[in-house]
Amino acid sequence: MATIIGTPESENLIGTVNDDTITGLGGDDVLTGGDGGDRFIYERLSDLSVWTGAVTDSHETITDFGEHGSVIEPDENDVLDFSAFAGFTFVGDDAFTATGRSEYRFQHFGSEGILIQFDQAGDGTADHYLVLDRYRGASDVGDPVGTNLLHLSDFYYHYEVGTVADDKLVGTNNNDGTFGDRIYGLGGDDRLYGKAGSDELFGGDGDDRLDGGDGADTMAGGSGDDVYFVESEHESVIEAAGGGSDLVNSSGFYFFLPSNVESLTLTGTAFQGSGNSLNNEITGNSVTNVLAGNAGNDSISGAGGADSIRGGAGKDWIRGGDGGDLLTGGGEFDKFAYYSVDEIGGAGAGPQDVITDFAGIGSDAAATDRDRIDLHRIDADVTTEADDAFHFIGDEEFTGAAGELRATAGTTLVTDPDPIYGEDPYEAEAILVEGDSDGDGAADFQLAVLGTTPLQAGDFSV
Repeated sequence: MATIIGTPESENLIGTVNDDTITGLGGDDVLTGGDGGDRFIYERLSDLSVWTGAVTDSHETITDFGEHGSVIEPDENDVLDFSAFAGFTFVGDDAFTATGRSEYRFQHFGSEGILIQFDQAGDGTADHYLVLDRYRGASDVGDPVGTNLLHLSDFYYHYEVGTVADDKLVGTNNNDGTFGDRIYGLGGDDRLYGKAGSDELFGGDGDDRLDGGDGADTMAGGSGDDVYFVESEHESVIEAAGGGSDLVNSSGFYFFLPSNVESLTLTGTAFQGSGNSLNNEITGNSVTNVLAGNAGNDSISGAGGADSIRGGAGKDWIRGGDGGDLLTGGGEFDKFAYYSVDEIGGAGAGPQDVITDFAGIGSDAAATDRDRIDLHRIDADVTTEADDAFHFIGDEEFTGAAGELRATAGTTLVTDPDPIYGEDPYEAEAILVEGDSDGDGAADFQLAVLGTTPLQAGDFSV
C-alpha cells in the first residue's frame, strides 16, 4: 500500500497495483489510482477546482474511479474520502436546495464522466468541483438512459484501518443517516464500533466484535469466530462460507440470520428471529418471541415469555423456557427439552406449554427415530436428595408415589390465534402429560400434546 501526497501545484499523481492512499492537495490535479482499492482524500475545498460556471480545460480529475460494490472487500473498491466535509449534506443527483445548507451533488458529465459539485454557502450555486473521468460504476436502475451514477456507498465521512494486532477502532457520531464510517480491522481480534450513521465494518482475520451502532450498517467479520451487535432490522451482516462460527446479538424488532452465520441471540426487547439452512443456535430473551430454525438441525431456546417456536426442517432441539409456549418441531424428528417443572407449566406451575406436532413411537415399540419429550434434567422426586427419574405409568391414575408420569387422552384445547403465521384459533384434541413429583397424588405440571395417538414410555427421556 502506497501513500501518495501531492503539492499545492497542479500535477499528475499515479498509484500502484496495490491499495493506495492519494491526496492531491491544492492545484488542478489528475489522479490515477491504478489497480487495487484506492482511497482519494480531500481535506479542504481548496484541494478541488474552483467552479466558474463550467468545467474548464484544467480541473481536478480522478481518471479511473471504480464503484464500491455490494460486498465489503478491502482490496477491490475505490473510495472518495470526504471526511473534512462532514458538515455538507449529500443530495444525490438533485439540484442544490439553496436553503443555506452546505451541500454537494453529482451529475452525468460527457459520455463516461461524473461531475461532483460543492455548494459551501448554501445559496444554490456551486463553488468547487471535481470530475471522475471514465467512471466504472454499474448502470443505475432508476436511470432511464442507463448512464453510470454514483451510489451512496462511494462516499465516506470517516475511514479507519487497523493493524495485524488486536485493535479497537471507533467511528464517528455522524447522525445524518446517509453517510457513516468505513472501518477495517485487518488482522487480530478486533473490536469495531461504528456509532451513528450508516457504517461499514470489516473485521478481517481473527475473532472480531463488530457493532455498527445506529443507522443502516453493513458488517462483515471475515475469517474467525465473529460476534455482531445489531440494533435494527435495517442492518446487514455478511459472512463467507468457512468464515468461522459466528454469532449475531440482535436488539432490533426482528432479525433473520443471513447465509453462513450460525448463531442468533435476541437481546433487549427484540421480538422475532429466524435461522437459515445451517445448524443454528437461536436464543430468545425475556419477552414473547417468535423463533424459527428453518432448515438444518437447530437448537432453539425461548427463555421467558409466551413464545412461538418452530424448528422447521431438520432434527431440532427445542426448549420453550418459562411462559406458556407453543412448540412445533417441523418435518423431522425433534426433541422438546425441559429444565424445570415451571418451564412445563400447567396444574398450578404457571402457563401451560403446547406441543403441536409430536410424532412419537405410536404402536412401534422398536422405533428409535422419533420425537422425544426430554425431562431428564427435572428431579422427579423432590422428597429425596437424589436426582430421580420419572416412572411412566401410561394413562393410569397417580398412586401417591412421587416420580410418576402419565399421559391421558381426551382433552379438547382451544388454541389462540397466531398473529405471525396467520393461523386462526381452533379446537384440537390433546393428550395431557402430567407428573407428580411430591407424591401427593396430584399433578405438579401439565403439558399439552396435540393429537390422539397414545404416548409410550419410549416417547420420553427421563
